[in-house]
Amino acid sequence: MIAPMVLLATSMPALAGYADAFEYEVERHDGEVEMQDFPSWSERDMHLWTNAARVDPEAFDADYQSGGCSFDSFLADEQTPKPPLFFDPDLTRASRWHCEDMVDNNHFAHESSDGTSFGSRVARFYTDSAYVGENIAYGYGTGYPTVMVGWMCSDGHRSNIMSAGYNEMGPGAIGTHFTQDFGSGTLGTEGKLAMGIHSPENPDTEVDFYVDFYDKDGAPEAVRVFVDGEPYPMDLEWGAEDMGIYALTLDVTDDNCHQYYFTWRRGNDTSTWPEEGSYIYGERCDNPLGWVNNQMSLEVEVDEGGLPRIIGCASAPLGAGITWVLGMLGVVRRRRC
Repeated sequence: MIAPMVLLATSMPALAGYADAFEYEVERHDGEVEMQDFPSWSERDMHLWTNAARVDPEAFDADYQSGGCSFDSFLADEQTPKPPLFFDPDLTRASRWHCEDMVDNNHFAHESSDGTSFGSRVARFYTDSAYVGENIAYGYGTGYPTVMVGWMCSDGHRSNIMSAGYNEMGPGAIGTHFTQDFGSGTLGTEGKLAMGIHSPENPDTEVDFYVDFYDKDGAPEAVRVFVDGEPYPMDLEWGAEDMGIYALTLDVTDDNCHQYYFTWRRGNDTSTWPEEGSYIYGERCDNPLGWVNNQMSLEVEVDEGGLPRIIGCASAPLGAGITWVLGMLGVVRRRRC
């Protein structure tokens, strides 16, 4: 087994509704143009755990210790909770592209296999931020250990994850190669939910749901996950009510394909994550996007005449040894012409 490695570098100095799965025309590193699905489950998984570390960095100290560090060793600013990072599809295009390049060319560095700098690569896809940062890794298998054991126990990677200067991120994942590109641009939503996930990717007996919430104006009255149209209340798991991760565990009782989305509410304020559709899970799901273009609700409200009515509708879906390696690129400023 190769010893864990950290790469540091410096260089020159964002469709559908927010967080909706989509197909994007992508020019690969080899020049070929193809349609790809964004974001994948692995990318959402890595993004969610990055946000969990940001909103409650102290909560995962046991995982840090398994990676050779501790919460007490963090800088004071890194011990301070930060708002979750919102999803940016252009940053994800940049990070996914880099993962493919590293996999296809047996290459591990922030520079592309052809020598293109990190800043130049990201700028091909994303021009919405004056500064950007990047973390890369391979071999950890899923997002949780990549974030908690790997990146959070490396000074440079942790600095990127815990930086208050970023407000959005693009997660990229191909196999066990992970890239996250950070930026500080104009968010693609006014919603208060940044990232959500079901876990594990292929549930057997239980399925966990996680979603983050952030609103500087206060806590939500309710956070819920709608599974096949039925609302389930979620409880705060990590962080604070106005900046935290909410969670729920349900039993898996069949192998059917199930759809889900998340909501929050405070008074008349509300929004959904994703904004327009639903993610899916279950053995019988056959849509490679893991996605349907609708949001089912079985909630019943009473109209002005006292008669019940159904909110929402439904439609049919569309269509062991491991080497641990890390790489990090800190904040780099990029002049805009």
